[in-house]
Amino acid sequence: MHPQHTDLIRSLNELYTLLYQLGAYEEAKILRPEPSSSIDPGNRHPSGAINRAAALAAGFTPAAVDLMDQIPYLDVGVLDYQICPNTFAINYRNEKDSDQGSFEAWRATCAPEIELPENTVALTQASGGGRTWLYDVTTGLMRDWDFESEDDPLVVPADLPSQVLAPYLEKYRSLHYLITPTKLECAWELFMAGHPPEDWGPWDRLDWYIDYGEWKATRYIRQLYLQHGWEVTPGMSPSQEQFRRADFLRARDQYWAEVVVPLGQATEMFRRQRMAETM
Repeated sequence: MHPQHTDLIRSLNELYTLLYQLGAYEEAKILRPEPSSSIDPGNRHPSGAINRAAALAAGFTPAAVDLMDQIPYLDVGVLDYQICPNTFAINYRNEKDSDQGSFEAWRATCAPEIELPENTVALTQASGGGRTWLYDVTTGLMRDWDFESEDDPLVVPADLPSQVLAPYLEKYRSLHYLITPTKLECAWELFMAGHPPEDWGPWDRLDWYIDYGEWKATRYIRQLYLQHGWEVTPGMSPSQEQFRRADFLRARDQYWAEVVVPLGQATEMFRRQRMAETM
């Protein structure tokens, strides 16, 4: 492993492990590279896990393909799990049976008209907004590009991966982002004022209050984390040894089934009835 990639690999492992601790998925979903031979002491994924020929044919440098072979991945489907709002991790191991076109698509993940440099690897893809994390294999620095911005993704200031990911890790550790049994709940900014924007019309305001009720019920999951030992005090150990994860998951899933799901069903029924009455 190239020494300059250590910060990236450590940071991705920290993020994916934190998501496991919080109950997003089981640990087996984290695909970590395995120790290699004494000749090549770096950790790599099993032989053939990355379609090197297709990646090289798509224009990635050998160093970029080597990086794909060394970073951890999440074993989840494309667009199955948000790691931050509208942002999904890319799993290059999923492309082992794919052709050159698949890797060419990843080089155009920012926009069809933007082809990433051959030494740049996209770590995330955005859908409906979100962020695209771009890692420069040559410098060991990362860019955090807002998919909805008009900025050129390659002129966004670059920094060490640990610095780029620090705000996201903090939002998880502080339970600002909440993991539910079905998704990542991160609509805090929309509801934090406690009322809809003043310039919204009556129907939009009604929709806001309907969604606010379901969001408020979801926020109770934060209390369940605290009740089961999750610490949000700055400076606490990232390992969270005192957190009773299994007990928390049982309590969370029961609360979700008994409170949030019925509330969501009632909300959907109300909206369908309102739509039928206005047609």
